Amino acid sequence: MTTKHFIFSGLLAACVFLPLSTLSAQSLATEVTWKTVGDDLEVAELRVWPDAFLSTELLLIRTSLKKYRIGVVRALDYGRRTASVGTLVDKSRAVLGINANFFDEHSRPLGVVISNGNFHQDVHKGGNTLTGIFQRSRRGPSIIHRGDFSSKKISEAIQAGPRILTNKKAVTVRANSNAHSRRSGVCIDEENRVVFFITSGMLGVTIPELQTLLRLPEIACKDALNLDGGGSSQLFLSDAILEANENHTAIHIKGSDDVPVILGLFVR
Repeated sequence: MTTKHFIFSGLLAACVFLPLSTLSAQSLATEVTWKTVGDDLEVAELRVWPDAFLSTELLLIRTSLKKYRIGVVRALDYGRRTASVGTLVDKSRAVLGINANFFDEHSRPLGVVISNGNFHQDVHKGGNTLTGIFQRSRRGPSIIHRGDFSSKKISEAIQAGPRILTNKKAVTVRANSNAHSRRSGVCIDEENRVVFFITSGMLGVTIPELQTLLRLPEIACKDALNLDGGGSSQLFLSDAILEANENHTAIHIKGSDDVPVILGLFVR
């Protein structure tokens, strides 16, 4: 980065991204409006910092899971170490997919992986990042701290982090929380619906910004988990959903990196 570019970036950050304490949540993003795109599927899109020189888009997809189930999909199940989310959605016949676990330099996922009741990998216990687990049992989906995890009666699970909301309260995140980045994640709202979310755009959002957005009354997340971000952040929603609206087309937010594991949404 040149000195000129560095100075410009610093001025831009200082002028555009004011501390949340100085602005209301309404100033942070455009109005949230949910649109039904098919049976048991709703989509909302909003712009973050809409009046800024550079803004970010946040896409949210919500389901009550009355018509769908959540499953963990591994690239290894299809003879690959990694693949794009779109490829894994197609091969697994899911209708939606979003990237899940972080992974190492050898493309091996970090943390617990359970798929269709099969235990593939144990919990990662170190560090301050991979603090959360998204899991599904007979009781439904939940987001828990890794220290509370038990694999008994768990049919699907992935580990990522950090956890960013728990019981409607923002979790203190110490590492890189104020860095702007592309982000993706999953939350459970006050009506126990699952909400997948992902940002797109040049700058992304910070963790505190995301915590504020997810607690807006129209979104109302109570528990939320950050998934792998940056180039890994990607989502695909098929056009082959149940009772799709006439104007519904596939939604594809691409990432620059293939991933080893995704969370998928499947017709029951």
